[in-house]
Amino acid sequence: MKFLESLELQNLSKQYYLDLTVKKQIFPSVILDDDWFLGNPSSRFFVVIERDHLEKEEFWEFLWNFYQPNYVKLSRWWHRHFPEKNPIGIIKSFHWGYHNRTLSDWKEWSDFHTNSEKLLELYELPISVVRLWDRLNEELQNDWLKILNIFRIKKNYIMKIIEYLYDLPFEKQKEITKTSLELAIKYQENPEKTFPQSEIYEMVVGARYPLFYKRKILTYKLKKTLEDRLQIQNLSIQLPEDFESHPIELRLSLKSFEDLKDFLQKIQKKENQDYLKELIEKVYEIS
Repeated sequence: MKFLESLELQNLSKQYYLDLTVKKQIFPSVILDDDWFLGNPSSRFFVVIERDHLEKEEFWEFLWNFYQPNYVKLSRWWHRHFPEKNPIGIIKSFHWGYHNRTLSDWKEWSDFHTNSEKLLELYELPISVVRLWDRLNEELQNDWLKILNIFRIKKNYIMKIIEYLYDLPFEKQKEITKTSLELAIKYQENPEKTFPQSEIYEMVVGARYPLFYKRKILTYKLKKTLEDRLQIQNLSIQLPEDFESHPIELRLSLKSFEDLKDFLQKIQKKENQDYLKELIEKVYEIS
């Protein structure tokens, strides 16, 4: 590789241009065969490479110091321009093994659509999630990308939304997407309010698991009733999000011995114990 401090980029073609997101203020532009391969005019320095460098792991690892890898975009670009070349270097630069499975995945990604590239510009997601996203209707994808460009929904939420949305009938997918976009647009018109990402997430969960969601709503109502009955300011009842693998937590903050006495007195009342017992039974479906 040759490093240059200045180069007339406007005189170069862009036949092989690869549009990746930079992640540092200082980054190189890359020139390949008199072709502007990567970067933009604000680059502080330039790297000139030969085609053989495309097969070298060290070259791609060097790039990942400055650019965010988008494996769908990279695979589509690679198969469009260099299908005859061995992708061992770029695959190993992701710290993956080089074998039939990764080669199969690499080929599969080249068949993904542009909206999958766009999603990976917003989130680093497992291939299993991107695969489901890629199979969704394009118009639905476009609407979700509009939502995510208004507000970046939490990564763990968007992963579950994609997974659950994929499992729903198309008409239900359309209904949820339409409502979610309407909520996002309302937020955009009045951004002082909190973006309703939890509301959107719960709507998708409710559609995918209606019985579980109904049980969850009833359980939270029961939790509120118990908190109101106990009326202990420093007590919070935390329910597990998945209602399965984690315990219910009762968190009590004590500032005096009287706080403890008050809690023990109230929790020993039979009607309050009955509510707590019912809460446990609802969460863990104990009959």
